[in-house]
Amino acid sequence: MNLRDHFSRAAMNGPQMLTMSLDQRRRILRECLQRLDAFDECQQTAGERAMALILQPLFALSGYKLKAEPVEKGTHRFDLVATNFIGGDDRILVDFTFNRDALPRSMVPAKIHEMLASLGADDPTRIIMVSASGYQPRTIQSVRERFGPRLELWSFDDVRLHLKALGEDIEGHRMDIVARLVLDFVEKLALAIARAQAELRHVEWRALEQMMGPCS
Repeated sequence: MNLRDHFSRAAMNGPQMLTMSLDQRRRILRECLQRLDAFDECQQTAGERAMALILQPLFALSGYKLKAEPVEKGTHRFDLVATNFIGGDDRILVDFTFNRDALPRSMVPAKIHEMLASLGADDPTRIIMVSASGYQPRTIQSVRERFGPRLELWSFDDVRLHLKALGEDIEGHRMDIVARLVLDFVEKLALAIARAQAELRHVEWRALEQMMGPCS
């Protein structure tokens, strides 16, 4: 079974996730953390299957549908694509890598740097690169300074932290999926303003108020 098959079998649809009870969401998070704790990176096929069963629910509980749909962006081929449940035009491209040497990676491919540098301020594309041992601290710092929230570098420990943060949101009833997606929109708006060096008076706040409506 290939990567696409693993993710297809693990797929969750929007209506299913949006209507889940708190108890169902808690159970899913517990199962994801248990799978992550038992993960054995040495067996790549088993690892792909396990990560499909972890990343799918993680993205779904964050408001995104994650599919194994290889995407060519610029000159780089991404393994997975996530789109949000409420029909926004943003998408997250995911690069999914297994390290045989179990060491943090020291670089991000130049093709990804070039692609990100070419994105316009109004392009909502984001990238998450997932690798078992993650990336070296200096690489993470360099990426953060250059691309901000456009590019995130995750280790499996980061995956665990995201799962735990979702669990805290659920336990505290602090944020539902729609609210999370609206905040994602606000983050992208701030990023677009910063990249374009626009002044706030040039932003159409009526559109922002309409988008914020579901949270009020």
